[in-house]
Amino acid sequence: MNRVALLSNTQHRPRRQAVRRGTRRMTASRSWLGSLELRRLGWLLLFLLFMGGLVRGGEWLLAPGRFPIGVVNVSGQLQHLSRKKIQHLIGAHLQGGFFGANLTNIAKALQSLSWVKDVSIRRIWPNRLDIHIVEQKPRARWDGTALLNAKGQVFHPPPNTWPTDLPSLYGPTGGAEVLWVRYERVQRLFALAGLNVMTLHEDARHAYRLHLNNGIKVIIGRDWSLLRMKKMLVVYRRLLAPRAAMIAHIDLRYPNGFAVAWKVANSGTSNQSRSN
Repeated sequence: MNRVALLSNTQHRPRRQAVRRGTRRMTASRSWLGSLELRRLGWLLLFLLFMGGLVRGGEWLLAPGRFPIGVVNVSGQLQHLSRKKIQHLIGAHLQGGFFGANLTNIAKALQSLSWVKDVSIRRIWPNRLDIHIVEQKPRARWDGTALLNAKGQVFHPPPNTWPTDLPSLYGPTGGAEVLWVRYERVQRLFALAGLNVMTLHEDARHAYRLHLNNGIKVIIGRDWSLLRMKKMLVVYRRLLAPRAAMIAHIDLRYPNGFAVAWKVANSGTSNQSRSN
């Protein structure tokens, strides 16, 4: 019995020591966690103070009267836009001062002008805005209601501001860019013969015709072929150019050649001959 009791006592002593060690570890862990939470709370307070300072500083900087804009410099090659109108339009968006002025809204206001293609704006410390405007460059009239730029894009300036020496293109809705590319190619081709294409038409059936600066109409048809036009121009320069004033139209809708319709003096009719 005594031996058993002794064995029993010796078995329970390590457990008490283990419990004491575990208690010490739990106390140290709680203490460490508590200090970590205090550190986190301190960093959070510092962050909130920092953000509050930023907000107050931002409000101070964005106050409209703090840094007023004193100079607005507008640059760009402007032929169809009034600088006074531009300055007036910009002035409505400067109340926010140097930092508070909304450059996006200024750009949108300028781009609402039909002659404006692109706008770039920069702030120059301490009180200046630099605004560069790229104006649309018209290359042709479109359907009698709009203009085309060098990329065949449609824009709608007031008709009284249109240049008077532009060629005219007519075509289906949405086909301006494709027709403009064709116009550029056919114009380069006819220019070799000293001719200018004044109008180019594409109808609903995708048939083409054009009018030249010497009054001749060229009927192309649905088969748009620069090769056929080039062959016709070879004959034109050799044989037809001296008699151009007598030609009513040239019809390219023949598989092996073209037809020439001649004006008849004192008559509304015309005679037609073919060339192979």
